[in-house]
Amino acid sequence: MVHIASHFVFRPGDGQKSYLLLAGKESAGTGYALTQADFSSNPNLDMSDTELLTLSACETGLTGSARNGIEVDGLGTTAQLKGAKAVKSSLWEVNDSSTGELMAGFYHRWASGEGKVSKAAALREAQLDLLLGKVRPRADSSAGGLGFSNPDSPAGFAHPYYWAPFILMGNWQ
Repeated sequence: MVHIASHFVFRPGDGQKSYLLLAGKESAGTGYALTQADFSSNPNLDMSDTELLTLSACETGLTGSARNGIEVDGLGTTAQLKGAKAVKSSLWEVNDSSTGELMAGFYHRWASGEGKVSKAAALREAQLDLLLGKVRPRADSSAGGLGFSNPDSPAGFAHPYYWAPFILMGNWQ
């Protein structure tokens, strides 16, 4: 299992301008951009032994084409093509607080289920926690990331912006 919580920039139709921000390619602490094109073409970035790759950055599940018709696969799709058995990725820009809560709920259910809870069921239950207000924004949490509405409102994370951006591709079990 691999979980990458970072920043992703998606530019439809240009694999050189779509990138995942990572740290320390050559030296620790120095950030670099792993482009979609580099990820796709690098044979050392094989995902065939990865049961689940979670990309909890913005727009990692998007695929699209530029005005000239050139298409570029999303990061999630590319990971599947490189052998990842399952990929959890996002369809839009996500909120840091709600994403952290959603991921914690997902992993708690999936890991503690001892193989009896599918990835799809764990994701669904974690989403329901946000939708139904079982998980609320914390008063001490920062407003990092983007926000659709005020997370301190009575609705909390109930708006689909907070609980619905993540999809599961591949092996749902």
